[in-house]
Amino acid sequence: MYLNRIKNLMLLVLLVAISTATLAGGKQKNPELRKELHTYMQKNVRPVLRAQRLKLEKEISAKDKQEIEKLRQQLQQTRQEGKALKEQLKAARGENKTPLTDAQKAQVKAQHEKVKQVYTAAAAIAERYKTQMQRIKVDLRDDRTKWDADIKAILAKYGVTPEAGEKGKHKKRGGAYMQYNHLLRPAQFILWDGSEKEVRKAGKSKKDKEVSVYPNPATNANTIAYSVAKQGNVKITLLDEKGTTLRTLLNENKAPGKYTLEVNLRDLPNATYYYKIETAAGSDTKRLIKR
Repeated sequence: MYLNRIKNLMLLVLLVAISTATLAGGKQKNPELRKELHTYMQKNVRPVLRAQRLKLEKEISAKDKQEIEKLRQQLQQTRQEGKALKEQLKAARGENKTPLTDAQKAQVKAQHEKVKQVYTAAAAIAERYKTQMQRIKVDLRDDRTKWDADIKAILAKYGVTPEAGEKGKHKKRGGAYMQYNHLLRPAQFILWDGSEKEVRKAGKSKKDKEVSVYPNPATNANTIAYSVAKQGNVKITLLDEKGTTLRTLLNENKAPGKYTLEVNLRDLPNATYYYKIETAAGSDTKRLIKR
């Protein structure tokens, strides 16, 4: 299988994965170590990988580039849907964290399947460029040796050894380092555009994340305050706990700037709702409680 044939390409992130396992769920234990490793990756590892991805970009056919871009957009949309679903299920379970129902489990499974389909399609494209990816593995040989040595030295400075983290390398993923392991998998690597936009998480600016809902909880009305950094269509929809669209509150072109939208809640029963705000730069979901 192709994914197995390029295993060696991923060796350069072995120590990264190990350090993540050691630190997973333990930011408080080694905050300085996490910070130093993250800084090292940003300054030394990621730029080199980005250069390799941009080099590969020149060899990808126009047809495949179009397909890759479609998959990127599909993945972004699917992740946004997954985030909204997570918030909805969290609210539905409440503080007691009641078990998911069969219907809710089916929703989660369907969401995972959507992500899987995107990566399966991306892996099929990556298969067509296996020769180029093998060349990347060779090009990274010296860099990998240096990165491994440097990371070992950083870990040693904080009294952490690779062997100490080996047992936990299959723990729940998290932290700032596993992303590099994921990035070098063929499907992930082919989906990464390698640009600064990607480093900033698909071009989402902080301004577009400045969305607030007040008062919250609300009774008869409340206000949505949001910012638009890039001109384009803005769509705001009201969803119920199940993610069903109840109404479209706004759907029009907006210039960059800050805006507010007054929402009448008088006809809605007391419950938990969600506002989904979609702009040219991405989308956000905010929870609203009506009492």
